Amino acid sequence: MNAFRLTILSILFLLIVIGIWRMQKYKAVKLITRWFLIPFFVLLLVSIFISNSIVEKAAKGKVYSDVNLIPYRETALVLGVYKNTAPEFFNKRIDAAAILYKAGKVKNFIVSGADGPDNYDEAADMKFALVSKGVPDSLIIMDKDGDHTINSIIRSKEVFHKDQITVVSQSYHDVRAIYIASKHNVNAIGFYSGTVGVITPPKEYASRIKAVFFQ
Repeated sequence: MNAFRLTILSILFLLIVIGIWRMQKYKAVKLITRWFLIPFFVLLLVSIFISNSIVEKAAKGKVYSDVNLIPYRETALVLGVYKNTAPEFFNKRIDAAAILYKAGKVKNFIVSGADGPDNYDEAADMKFALVSKGVPDSLIIMDKDGDHTINSIIRSKEVFHKDQITVVSQSYHDVRAIYIASKHNVNAIGFYSGTVGVITPPKEYASRIKAVFFQ
């Protein structure tokens, strides 16, 4: 989430809070605030704290940005992102994957992404980009059913029979992917390149709540 969107959401949230506060003179609104809204926000904050702690603990010491330090894994799983809407994220994932290959830290790749209308094909886009970076076509497997992180992780094991992988994405996404992998008996480490996606966006905390309590 870029700074502009975050600013807009923050302003909207502030306006909602002010609006609710100004309406406390009405008994019905006051009751709803006391018995529903306040408990909801307390539960949300507790859920964010618990899920974030669990996910971060699972990935501690397993996410790398220095290719010289990361252990060798035969297969890297490159998680999909739509290059037209998030080109920086796409390019950094491809850069990271190419760095791993050129350093001899991986042998082959699974590029996992979603299909969609208007030639929206994340896996094919990633494969093309990797080939343009010098990775041989024969070393790249496309998984066009990896429409969610959990599906990509599970399919890497159950479909492609890879239970020791290096996950390539942004740093915060690597952390959640490693946690999900641990829940499904996949031994995963993570790798990222550059500073794009280093700061955890607000929506990631919702994804971590989902990963811990509902997946």
